[in-house]
Amino acid sequence: MEEGYLLSSQINVLGLQVRTMKYLEYNDQSYVIGGDSKGNIIIVSIKAGKFKHIKNCNVCSNTITSMEFLASSEFYDKPSIVIGDRNGLVQFFSVSSLVNKEITPKKVFEISQFNDCICNLKSTKDGKIIFDSWDLKTRIYSKSGKYIEMSQGVYAAWCSKEDSKGQIISGCADGSLKIWSSDGKLIQTIEHAHKESVRDILLYKNSKNEEIILSIGNDGVLNEWVFTSHDTLQQNRSVTVTISYIYSFVIANNNVIIGSEDKVLYNVDLIQFEVIDIIPIGSVVWATQIMPNGNIIAGCDDGSIRSFTLHADEKASDQEHEAYLHYLKKLEINPSHFRGIPLDDIPYQPDDNCPRGYFCPIRCKKGIALMIQNRGYKKWVCVGKSIIEQRKKDPHGREYDTSFTILIGDDSLTMYVRFEDTAEENADTFCKDHNLGPRDRNEIIEFLNENFKVDQLGKTQKRKAVTVERSGSFKYCYYGLAETQGMRSYMQDACCEVEYENGTAFFGVFDGHGSEVPAIYAAEQMPSIVEKNEMDLEKSFKEIDSKMIQFEICGTTAAVALIKDDFLFVGNLGDSRVVLCRENPIRMTVDHKAEDPEEANYIREHGGTVTQGKVSGLLAVSRSLGDSILLKYANHNPHLSQMKLITGDRILIACDGLFDVYSDEEASNDVRKATDPLSAAIQLRDDALFRGSGDNISVMVIFIK
Repeated sequence: MEEGYLLSSQINVLGLQVRTMKYLEYNDQSYVIGGDSKGNIIIVSIKAGKFKHIKNCNVCSNTITSMEFLASSEFYDKPSIVIGDRNGLVQFFSVSSLVNKEITPKKVFEISQFNDCICNLKSTKDGKIIFDSWDLKTRIYSKSGKYIEMSQGVYAAWCSKEDSKGQIISGCADGSLKIWSSDGKLIQTIEHAHKESVRDILLYKNSKNEEIILSIGNDGVLNEWVFTSHDTLQQNRSVTVTISYIYSFVIANNNVIIGSEDKVLYNVDLIQFEVIDIIPIGSVVWATQIMPNGNIIAGCDDGSIRSFTLHADEKASDQEHEAYLHYLKKLEINPSHFRGIPLDDIPYQPDDNCPRGYFCPIRCKKGIALMIQNRGYKKWVCVGKSIIEQRKKDPHGREYDTSFTILIGDDSLTMYVRFEDTAEENADTFCKDHNLGPRDRNEIIEFLNENFKVDQLGKTQKRKAVTVERSGSFKYCYYGLAETQGMRSYMQDACCEVEYENGTAFFGVFDGHGSEVPAIYAAEQMPSIVEKNEMDLEKSFKEIDSKMIQFEICGTTAAVALIKDDFLFVGNLGDSRVVLCRENPIRMTVDHKAEDPEEANYIREHGGTVTQGKVSGLLAVSRSLGDSILLKYANHNPHLSQMKLITGDRILIACDGLFDVYSDEEASNDVRKATDPLSAAIQLRDDALFRGSGDNISVMVIFIK
């Protein structure tokens, strides 16, 4: 009979994100020691399979990103825990001081000469420390202060591991694997080992006593590597575990257990090299560990530590299981696996032919429930529900997709557009509702054809959701971008990122209205205009504005950031924002809304009107690029600001699709917790969608080097 993992124990450690974790045994007692997003070391004891929280110790002011347990080393001849943080500090603490509830942690060594995020910490066989950093280096460090440095080129070093020959295998943010000699000489490079950042590396011996290397990446893939007879590394097997990020993994009972952004653990059989089970967690899994008895421990984003067992005598009580399954069922999630699937294509009952290792969506009363087959529970388990936004209805009770106000003579009339209808059919409905004639009908058809893509009207089934993710590195910063058309049936956002010859970086987010064309035009044209105007944003906004007079009844917001040397220069029109994500976030932009008294007064003083919070009843933002039909009423002067940057600063640029459901403080906190800009952008984008944002969502996150 197939056996599966079941919940054994769980504990919440004061609601803090558990980002890294180690299992250890000390003085005949078992412990889990974790690091969280607030700089706390978390100490939990394990007795008879159950957790007991001992204490939290604050040891730094930012996220603890990596951790290693040393039974003994040249740094300290007794057991110690080594932590690395987001600011590049490496600290050693005696285990005896950590597990004693009555005393403060004893720091026994410190490495403080580096100042970039420590992504990974490992120990070598001779007691040294290997750590990887966002400053593009992997280092082997000795207590004397001497170190061997391995440069990863222009991308951040993410992870490394020493093999049985003393070679160092490292993974990089560009998806490459590299092999180095023990004295830091590059032996081999494997380009595109993963499509995205290599997240972690493990080594193990197979049944033939051959050393096998495993790697996981942000591409959701688990790869297996072997050494050839010529001592070169080559790929042996590969399995796509998920299309989301995977963050950690361990080897347990001839299986690989993988923690993921999907809020589950994936169980990959090492023999078959395929996913054979999904273990429901209910939260993003940042860290995984294995106990000597084969129990799995997961450190989670919701501040919990959970263990799972194959042993019947260690499983949680029936009451605890019932409560846990009820908790999972209530979660609101929306995994990327099912974005863009029409609701009509989703069944009401689970498909028994759905293989293990896959989510199975079913329709429920309010949207979609996500089901998995789980070996432990031997049944379908609900791991959350995705709430689907109900389609809106017009005053006549007809469903519609979008609406806008148009002027017919002296009247402002609201038009309700259905994407399954053609432009002609939409115009006929509108004209019938308002007793309009053929001339008005022809003008409305022309308007619809000009402002909607051809495949948006009358061809609903052929539309595909727009989702964009990309990242990169410039001289002064790293960046990550995540976009989705979300609940909308069209995408009108556009973004750009450019590095000029002098290293200055330009970023922009443009949120279009009336058509996608103005946003695309601004994103394509503004970088070159800024360069031509020698980085003068005020001149550049005036020039791009003059070029966009061609857009009469459509336009775009603009939120742009220029990073030059150690300064941030910002300009904006409309309600897209730039936020400097410090402990107290700084909004560098101003929301230009027609309902704002100062903006409304300007419009009225120049002969315009503000009706229902919109300029002439048409436009909610009071400043924009384009919209030249409103040119004489609207203020087209951008808001400009600047700020001196410091190392480690983070910048968020996003449209109102994010800020409709996120405060600056919430978004800034999530950015500051993230380990890389792309994962931060993706998390904000996806969470905004989960929170019910009904707009296009574009999020750009920048980490200053």
